[in-house]
Amino acid sequence: MSITPHLNNVILYGINSVTELLFKNIEGDNIIATTDGNGEFGQQPILSLTQLKEHRDRKVVICSIFVDDIITSLLSIGFHIEQILFFHMANNQIESACDFLISSCKKDDILYAVYDLGSAIATFDATNFAVLAEAKRIELNKKHIHFIVVPKRNFQQHIRLYAVHAEDDVNWRVNHILNPLFQCIKSTTGISYLNAREELQGILGNNANVFPDNFSLEHTQPPMGFPEIITQVRSGVDIAHLEAPETAKRLVDNYINNHCKDKQVITITMREYSMHEQRNSSVDAWCKFLAQLDTDKYYPIIIRDTYQATTPIAESLSHIEQFPLASMDITVRVALYQRAFLNFSIPTGPAYMFYFIKPCPSIVFRTFNDAHFATSKVTVEKGGFFFEQQPEFRHHKNQRVFWGEESYENIVSAFSSFEKDFAND
Repeated sequence: MSITPHLNNVILYGINSVTELLFKNIEGDNIIATTDGNGEFGQQPILSLTQLKEHRDRKVVICSIFVDDIITSLLSIGFHIEQILFFHMANNQIESACDFLISSCKKDDILYAVYDLGSAIATFDATNFAVLAEAKRIELNKKHIHFIVVPKRNFQQHIRLYAVHAEDDVNWRVNHILNPLFQCIKSTTGISYLNAREELQGILGNNANVFPDNFSLEHTQPPMGFPEIITQVRSGVDIAHLEAPETAKRLVDNYINNHCKDKQVITITMREYSMHEQRNSSVDAWCKFLAQLDTDKYYPIIIRDTYQATTPIAESLSHIEQFPLASMDITVRVALYQRAFLNFSIPTGPAYMFYFIKPCPSIVFRTFNDAHFATSKVTVEKGGFFFEQQPEFRHHKNQRVFWGEESYENIVSAFSSFEKDFAND
């Protein structure tokens, strides 16, 4: 592709190696200009910004890195944005300024969604908050969301504890769970992680649109969960708002095109956490199932637990494709879930996102186990999962809960049923 398509008799603004390249390649009687002018470029006089008023019929190619400032100056003397081009360093070619304009933003167009670590924790539970914030933005007809993560820390030195995760882990989780999770809300244009609670007022100021409606720094509210989700669903509100950013989709598409060919992708999201190991994925069951899977038709990919993604997997599964980038980057994980024919999991943080992604065909194996609070009947039902029922808040009927252990027999049964019902979707 030519770096100087269909151009002649232009103004080259700024002097550097780019100017030299373009001056040699653009035909016609070209003008060289800088803000102050003076001197010569070769034997060509250098015009000033003021002198360019006499040449406002020409197109301008900005050769400098100070593109925004120069555009402002050119507009101030009567040039139109349609006349202005610039040399795009990354693309190595001349581009129209009109194609790269940043949309304007007014404060009243923004919903400020405040995620308070004083009451919530930095886990995938924030999925509820994210999709409910987007539903609220749509209800209020706002254009953008600015997610703000408020820490426990404050300037008043009140006694506060890191009662669930250590400080370093909290910071890691904010950056690697909350931040990319919020990026999967398409209207997100800002994400902030404050140093102290009091900094929030400096961002919000007066008359900001805030979510939740009843947010208060002084009076923390319980985290949002199933009650708020099901209220929206029963009101007919769409809450399937998670979608991978375009860059993440391109990364996954490149991977699939180069590895999977015409095969259908099946993901297995593994739980391999060092805490509550009895809740982890069954390596033996998956090894047995994958050994009999038709790999001429399907391409299985294991998405490992983030905290184990850099360690060797069980030897019996080492021959199965893994995708470490999806383990480490939630935006890529969501993109892979969207592209897959089927996503398998047991109850995990990432698997909870299934129900808020479209499309995201899935099977999650669930049971009650009162030996641990997280899997007890009371806890599971509080999350909206009732025995032998499908979650009322799922986006599509191809998002299934299989009530039973994650055994080889159950995996085969669930997969066979899914194949029969959705093979042609």
